[in-house]
Amino acid sequence: MLMNAVILAGDTGHDLRPLTLSTPTPMLTVANVPVIDYAVAHLRAFGIREFVYMVGHKHENIVSYAAHYKGVTSRFLIESEPLGSLGGIKGAEQILSDVFLVISGNVIENIDLSAMFNKHFNSGALITMAVTPSEDISAQLVESDAWGTVIGINEKEGKAAKAGFADCGIYIVDKQALAWVPKNTFYNFLDLFVTLIPKRKLSTFIHEGYFSAVNTQNKYFTANFDLLRGGFFDPAPHCGRERRYSQTDGQNNLIAVGAQVFGNIKNSIIGFDAIIEKNAELDTCIVLEGARVAKSHRNCILGQNFILQNLTFFSQNAEKSVVFLQN
Repeated sequence: MLMNAVILAGDTGHDLRPLTLSTPTPMLTVANVPVIDYAVAHLRAFGIREFVYMVGHKHENIVSYAAHYKGVTSRFLIESEPLGSLGGIKGAEQILSDVFLVISGNVIENIDLSAMFNKHFNSGALITMAVTPSEDISAQLVESDAWGTVIGINEKEGKAAKAGFADCGIYIVDKQALAWVPKNTFYNFLDLFVTLIPKRKLSTFIHEGYFSAVNTQNKYFTANFDLLRGGFFDPAPHCGRERRYSQTDGQNNLIAVGAQVFGNIKNSIIGFDAIIEKNAELDTCIVLEGARVAKSHRNCILGQNFILQNLTFFSQNAEKSVVFLQN
């Protein structure tokens, strides 16, 4: 398939801190696999072999990793200052195919891309967005007519609580739509949608399968356990993949090769080179790479110098607390 994909990988991960203080969101591990692997695996399974990464925040980590995917061509556009989701894409216009796919680097999903492309080409739209049913009132909800043409977008601020269809942040774009995007200007997809909606050139594709935008601590926590037994597609070949093998056990744990477990663990994910000491007891915890755990914890994320406590599977009003450890 002669098509390329744009992976938006410049997110600062503000709502994921302290997880993203030293690691960019696409490189956070979900079930001991970098988040970006799930997107690349899906796109590669679909047949896309050309990738353009829009990077900014801690881009060195992403470039050094993504450059080693096998059997694909990877280009990186480094933004010295943020230009928004479309401002950066405008700068890559000359290397993009006539129709291209855009996906956020913090998303895990199993969207039927073949069906989505069929919908796009039959709709006459310039952009088709994937949407998913959502009861998350913080989401940006999309209104469409009986044909799936977008007639309005309700921004989340100040709107009444209601369920609807949320924008997944995954788009099929005809390059001619970029004609409305100014050069060297901060510009987001929502800015362009305002132009396309009156022209009836923005369409939707309803996705009712798995979708997770890993952009909050609770969503990150949930995604790890959702993907405990692997992703939806064959892993994308990578020069460093042999280091990331993990295995599950009879207690529903996922343990990375190289981790040392001397204590009791249940329903937990143990990262590479982590050490669980003999007096430790863990229940429903994520232990990140290199962390050492000596006490008992439940519903926590444990890093080398911090603990996220009282996490719950995604709930908008879930309470959480952060404890920073002394070095």
